[in-house]
Amino acid sequence: MQNKVLRFLDLLSDAAKKEEPIDLSRGFRCLTADMIVDYAYQQNFGGLSSKCFKHPIIEAADDLAKVTQWATYFRRTFSILETISQCLPEIVLRYLFPESITVNEFEKASVAQT
Repeated sequence: MQNKVLRFLDLLSDAAKKEEPIDLSRGFRCLTADMIVDYAYQQNFGGLSSKCFKHPIIEAADDLAKVTQWATYFRRTFSILETISQCLPEIVLRYLFPESITVNEFEKASVAQT
């Protein structure tokens, strides 16, 4: 855990020396994800290695969170969309909802590790 925090601090220090802006919210999410995946699965998540802390799984989870907010208010509509999406082939889902595929693949990999 300490190595990951030190890596994160090094990245912040490098950005400060270069006077580059950095998204701390994304940085902390990448740090947290790296620590959790390392602890739970003994694997490298790669969040701190992603450019500008834009890891595809974290970005996909953020996109899904936005959709979930809408689903809270329009339950019937999203229930119908979910039913339809379960009938579509994966290639169509990749085009329409790429974030859901990314998160589902990560979830499947996580389950396979247990």
